[in-house]
Amino acid sequence: MATHQDWKRRLLPTYNALVHSARWAGRVVEALCRGRLARCTVCGRVSLLILRRDVLARELLRRWEIPDRLVAAFTRKESLECISCGASLRVRRLAEVMLNLYPAGPSRSIAEWVHAPEVQGLRIAEINGITGLTLLLTSHPHHRYSEYQDRESSQVRHEDLTKLTYPNDSFDLVLTSETLEHVPDLNKALAEIHRILIPGGRHIFTIPWRPDVPWTFARATIHDGRIEPLVALIHHPGGNVGYPVFTEIGQDFPEVLAAVGFEVQVEFGPATLDDVAQVIITQKRTDGPYLQPQESG
Repeated sequence: MATHQDWKRRLLPTYNALVHSARWAGRVVEALCRGRLARCTVCGRVSLLILRRDVLARELLRRWEIPDRLVAAFTRKESLECISCGASLRVRRLAEVMLNLYPAGPSRSIAEWVHAPEVQGLRIAEINGITGLTLLLTSHPHHRYSEYQDRESSQVRHEDLTKLTYPNDSFDLVLTSETLEHVPDLNKALAEIHRILIPGGRHIFTIPWRPDVPWTFARATIHDGRIEPLVALIHHPGGNVGYPVFTEIGQDFPEVLAAVGFEVQVEFGPATLDDVAQVIITQKRTDGPYLQPQESG
């Protein structure tokens, strides 16, 4: 005869599934009521945009100590997901910038853009996966995808941003999203990205940008192969689990990028307490005239 505990174990998965479904239904209803319907710049479908208020872990918020307005802003950045492809606000904005900088006929989404003849010659490096974009970009003939992996046996190409294996002047475009803050030596990573770009090539990326912090500073460092916190150590996504954050990005970040030798442009900016989903464009200088990026619509 089944005991009370046996019944609890059997019913728990069903209960959890019902709770998950109810939460999802509530988010869909909220999106409908608020009219959050838009054409996704990633997949191209007209879709509801789902806000997940629990997208940031409680432990992360406790350790990060950011004000409530920034909590709401980062929640929107990491959420407002296309119900069709899962692309968050930051990813859809990154896609919009790509479409504006590299126009390809009537393409209104990356799903169309990757097949357009106007961009088939672009050499693209995507360093660490970008939800919603990666699968589409694999259709591009000169897309090179890599992840930082501790094990060389991974079937995905391994690349360390502080010592990339790509030759000099290899790419027209480098893409990263919420990655640079996890690199132990930010300046080395920026210098490596600069090295692998052709003159005039661009790095288009997003990063957690704190408008309430005046200066970019190190949260942790590596010493003798171990992480040494300099202030309270935080991890994404869990606060105490996930990828350690080595650099807190402050208001002066464009100056940090310019010091490496990049031309810098910020789209959807500047960062404010209500909007932190900026897309940053850096361009490697050339000997000739600098080509100004087109503005996002």
